[in-house]
Amino acid sequence: MKIWFFILISLLVGCKQQPYSKDYIYTYKEDHLSLQDKVNLLKESSSVKDDALLASIALLYAQNKNFYKAKTAISKAIKINPVEPSYHLYLSKFQADLHNTIDAYNEAKIAFELGAYDVELESFLARMAIETSDSLSGPTFIANYYKSNPENTEAQLLMTQSYLRRHDLLKANNLLEQVIGKDSLNEQVWKTAFEVYYHIDSIALAIEYGNKLLRLESNNGMYYYKIASLYQKKNDLKKAAFLYTKSYQFLPQIETLQLALENYSQLNMLDSILFCSDSLFAGKNYNNKALLIKRARAFDKHYNYVESFNVYNKLIKMDSTDSVVLAEQAIVNRKIAYLQRKKREQQQLADSLVNALPTINF
Repeated sequence: MKIWFFILISLLVGCKQQPYSKDYIYTYKEDHLSLQDKVNLLKESSSVKDDALLASIALLYAQNKNFYKAKTAISKAIKINPVEPSYHLYLSKFQADLHNTIDAYNEAKIAFELGAYDVELESFLARMAIETSDSLSGPTFIANYYKSNPENTEAQLLMTQSYLRRHDLLKANNLLEQVIGKDSLNEQVWKTAFEVYYHIDSIALAIEYGNKLLRLESNNGMYYYKIASLYQKKNDLKKAAFLYTKSYQFLPQIETLQLALENYSQLNMLDSILFCSDSLFAGKNYNNKALLIKRARAFDKHYNYVESFNVYNKLIKMDSTDSVVLAEQAIVNRKIAYLQRKKREQQQLADSLVNALPTINF
């Protein structure tokens, strides 16, 4: 078996321009040899400063899904021979496997500039351009991929996203319609459709695709936020307020809660007003005068006059000259006084009834 292993090593060492292919890298296995045995055999076969040897070791580590050691080995090979395109290809793939997106993209660009060959390199560069929001060379990579594969769904989607980022909404929408006609069940199509329709203010379609996405990602606060803003444009304040509140649960931002509160205030939904303002107060947001007034009025309408009075006190400390606040606090104070008086009268009536009852001896 060692003979076959050394034949493989000879092939790897001699063929530096191999295109990156996981199938190619990960297929060869010698079950009776450990990974370290294979690495040692490689080291024994050549000089430790041989870049091809280091590349072969990197491939062995990758075969065993140890991408960190694979990255380390191929990086050493690049230091010895920095103009070998296949090494940069390997490194870009290892970085991608390690979820180092920016590093993977940078290495792929170097490999491309050095003239590396890989059937997946064009699509990889286009995807990375979108993921890293590359506005410099990214549009060129995406356009090249689309030009080479004009009927490919992935290429069309990436090109649509590129148009969208350049605010060329008409082209984005036209290309999107082609994609939807071919593959309406693709999750990536839904995401792209939602973004396009959201930006062109096609409210009904944006809501349709947004709701599809929420069924897949029910904890995505940004989707809730964007769909809420669409319902607000439709003047469906109840749904808008509910979705802003949901967005806040997963993506807690004060501005989102304020939007929810504004909608609940217009709808006079008292419990929701108090819930939102409670959350705001928990976040130490005591300086928003408009929100404090809404909270005080909500307590008032909820017959919780003491809490309402306390909130008005805070408002007066902020601005003792506000005639509206002073007037509303005075009204609440009169309500408190009235209730206290009624409570005393009821207590007096109860006491008099007790005193009027005959004493019964047993």
